[in-house]
Amino acid sequence: MSFHYLLFLFFILNLFPFCFAENDTVSCPLNFTILRPALPNRPQHNTTSECHYLLQGLRLVLSDYLKRTGLFFPPLNTSESCWESYQSLLPSFNIRSSCGLETDWISQGCKNLTTTAEFEASTPNATLNDVVLNCNQSLHGSACASCVRSLASLQALHSVNSSIANVSDCTDYPFIYAAAEANYLGPTDEDTAYCLFSIDFSNGEENLRIQRRKEGIKLGILRTILGWIPLVKVLIWLSLHSMRLRWLLGISQ
Repeated sequence: MSFHYLLFLFFILNLFPFCFAENDTVSCPLNFTILRPALPNRPQHNTTSECHYLLQGLRLVLSDYLKRTGLFFPPLNTSESCWESYQSLLPSFNIRSSCGLETDWISQGCKNLTTTAEFEASTPNATLNDVVLNCNQSLHGSACASCVRSLASLQALHSVNSSIANVSDCTDYPFIYAAAEANYLGPTDEDTAYCLFSIDFSNGEENLRIQRRKEGIKLGILRTILGWIPLVKVLIWLSLHSMRLRWLLGISQ
């Protein structure tokens, strides 16, 4: 190979690297759109509360991912695109900088447990059976309390200190697992989401419409009452005037 050819190749690779660069941008496999109805219900009075809610929302999304794929977290090369996908739902609030989160944390798990099979293999059957028994139902009211109590023992088994920071540490795995695998309704069910992740999927706009309708009825009643007041005043005046006339006529006679 001639020197001139090598020199030409060197200039081409350095002057036009974008022509030869590999496209390492990988789309996010997480479905953040399922959180859209719940985001208007997040607490916004302080950053700490908002960050906690958004992290719980992320864990719900990871639970949905586990249900669909059997994996607890997405590949590392999708971390950036996943954060961008989440961030697109909240353009006015920078999730990572406001909540002190690193990009890679979304793709790091607990104790090298990456799949449903690995998690179940590391957990006694009796404990898993208890979770299914108590969590495989509509998690409303007392049913939620029973499920959470059974998850406490599962948490104890996996509550180890991890040297790797992440957004779903070992104590969160039981809740992610229960919503995805133990509960037949899944993590996007309104009661399941609220019980296991404190995520509120109730329709805020519908509730607002109901409240406004009630207020409208009250205002309508008030207007009716206020509308009758002048008429009542006239009737009282006429009655008093009639009584006065009768009294005066009685005297004149």
